[in-house]
Amino acid sequence: MMEPILEESISGVEFSPEDEMPLNNDDRRWVAQEIQRKLDPKEPPVENVISAAIAGAVDALRPRGWRKAVHVLREIGPIATIAAVFVAVIVFAATQYSAVNARLAQQARFEEKTSARLGKIETDIRSLLAVNTIRQAAELQPQELSKELPKLRESIQTVKDTGGRLSEQTLGLVQSRLLEVSDSSPGYWPLAFALISYRSIIITGMLSPPKPLSVFKDVQILGAQQSKVSGMAVTLGGLIEGLDFVDSWIEFDLGSPLTLKNTHFSHCVLVFRGLQVSSPSPVYQRITKQILASTVADVKIPSAG
Repeated sequence: MMEPILEESISGVEFSPEDEMPLNNDDRRWVAQEIQRKLDPKEPPVENVISAAIAGAVDALRPRGWRKAVHVLREIGPIATIAAVFVAVIVFAATQYSAVNARLAQQARFEEKTSARLGKIETDIRSLLAVNTIRQAAELQPQELSKELPKLRESIQTVKDTGGRLSEQTLGLVQSRLLEVSDSSPGYWPLAFALISYRSIIITGMLSPPKPLSVFKDVQILGAQQSKVSGMAVTLGGLIEGLDFVDSWIEFDLGSPLTLKNTHFSHCVLVFRGLQVSSPSPVYQRITKQILASTVADVKIPSAG
């Protein structure tokens, strides 16, 4: 039986606790050379360089000390047996490594899919709650609605960000209710700007400007006949008079002066941009009130400025 011999001694060689140590360089080189000679007998043994796989297997083996391992292997039998031992170690390690990686990859894919599904569910819930808030707001009396303006503004942004489904008619009802609310109510103007912008996007179906934004500033067309501007993406400034914007993306910069005269917006996106949305200038207040009093799809402003 080999086990008792391996446990105590081989060929009269006694081992002490000091044998519990790493393999020295000479023995390590001998083992590596013998494995390499077995795997590829045509190649001469390499003195200083061995493959990473063989080196890893050699360094990993610790059967009660490397010195004892060398004696054991030399006593067991021919080089073929030694090479088989180490090859088996290498194959076992590679198999286990591959199995672990496969399990980790499978777990990572599962966690990724689960996270994506949970994220989708959370988004859907947020969107449904926001849509419900807006629908309820359309049925509130002016006094009740005046207390919900900041929450309603946030709900509109949530529906917009999450791609929620909200009818243009519901926004129209909220718009009508908002006209009955005092414009001094907290959150009035931010809600008005958000409501107009979002409703015009739903009406036109334009989610972004059709082309790079240009600036329309101090453009006047005098006379009874308006000049048609179609399919544009513009920021308005200065004096705008006698223009008929059709199927265009219009931006109002709340930080820049603007005067509108005999101006028409037909099937346009109307976006308000600026930092001081809580207290816009009187001019922008008048423009906003005129848009709120319209269908948004068809806005006529005789004069605002």
